Amino acid sequence: MAQLPQEQKAKIAEQVASFQEEKSKLDAEVSKWDDSGNDIIVLAKQMCMIMMEMTDFTSRMELR
Repeated sequence: MAQLPQEQKAKIAEQVASFQEEKSKLDAEVSKWDDSGNDIIVLAKQMCMIMMEMTDFTSRMELR
């Protein structure tokens, strides 16, 4: 990531910000629902956690 041109880094940062915004929306929506006995909600919460991990990974790579 450190070897990328500045314009590509900026584009990636913009995409990460958009991704984080969508993740926040998903997290807010999913947290409204009780996950006990609802497999779809359990999977949605797991997806949200994966999205958070991916965003964190991408952000760390961007800082290098």
